[in-house]
Amino acid sequence: MTDPTPHDRRSPLEHERDLPSDSQLVALSERQTSRGFQKVCFCDHYGVDCSIQKSSLATEHAIWFGADNLGLKRFPGDYTGWHDVDLGEVFPGQTINANNRMHLTQDDVRAILPTLTHFAETGDVSAHPIPAPVSADAVPVKPLVWSPSGYHGQALIAAACGMRVFYMIDGKPGDWTLTSPGETAYVHTPGYSTRAAAQAAAQVDFNRRIRSHIGGA
Repeated sequence: MTDPTPHDRRSPLEHERDLPSDSQLVALSERQTSRGFQKVCFCDHYGVDCSIQKSSLATEHAIWFGADNLGLKRFPGDYTGWHDVDLGEVFPGQTINANNRMHLTQDDVRAILPTLTHFAETGDVSAHPIPAPVSADAVPVKPLVWSPSGYHGQALIAAACGMRVFYMIDGKPGDWTLTSPGETAYVHTPGYSTRAAAQAAAQVDFNRRIRSHIGGA
């Protein structure tokens, strides 16, 4: 790292250095503290050691999140550049307890997570990000549940949308008919070679109906 010029008091982190490329992902490693608490370690964009550590808080789940060390620097009047600050030298003979990590509960994380997610997806920072539109095709639709019906249970029915019989499959081997709700009455579509084929067609139709009412569809 190049020392600042005599009239440049920018932090050392603001000076040019070899940085990881955009294609390099942050490497995470799992460890345990001396007291047995879970700890995930990684380095930030400037190579600073950071971690997410389970807190010993007894009343609720919490984590410590941030840089492991204070990283204090001083810029002396002789313009010799930035120097590390040794707290042991500043406070000789004293026990020093210093922390710059955030102490976050699950509620705290939930509160800031939308902002972090918004930044990860858009590069922008906002306290009240607007969620991106949901693609209807990305929304999973619950599979239809079929039950036997009719004479000897040969027919199949599937309930949906509060209706006991939303779909019905009836007929004979090689020629099964799918009955589904139309605009004003049930629609009968014959010609399915197997009941499984009719069930698959019903599921495709049901998915289309559900997704047509989802924003962004």
